Amino acid sequence: MAEFRPLVRVSGRTVELSPGDTVAGKEKFGIYCYGKPGAGEPVMGYVADVAFTLPANLAGSIARALTAAAVSSAWTLTRTPAGSASELVVATLTFAANGTIATFSSQAAILVAVGDVLRLKAPATQDSALADVSFTFVGAR
Repeated sequence: MAEFRPLVRVSGRTVELSPGDTVAGKEKFGIYCYGKPGAGEPVMGYVADVAFTLPANLAGSIARALTAAAVSSAWTLTRTPAGSASELVVATLTFAANGTIATFSSQAAILVAVGDVLRLKAPATQDSALADVSFTFVGAR
């Protein structure tokens, strides 16, 4: 009997998953922030098309800068519930001085419902060096 493995699209090409690999049940999205964003500038807006949960402290997510921060720089992730205008800060992503990898902090797991909007905002004070930052967020459905 032939063995069938699931196929997924990755970077525009079809990839066969090995036994035990899975993407089912994951919600992943990422962005690249070119250059240095303005102070407090929103750099990402994401409208959830499926319900999912970002784990406490965004475990499994990553943020990396190509140019290290000069001083500690905190980005904020906010959630606006579907049908609401109230934007709530749900997590902080901090690059330490001279750091290129962020640490993530949240009070608890973040429940995201269909229609909720997640926004990522640059630090309220622009870092003189931090630039070219990539973010990948990983949640579970």
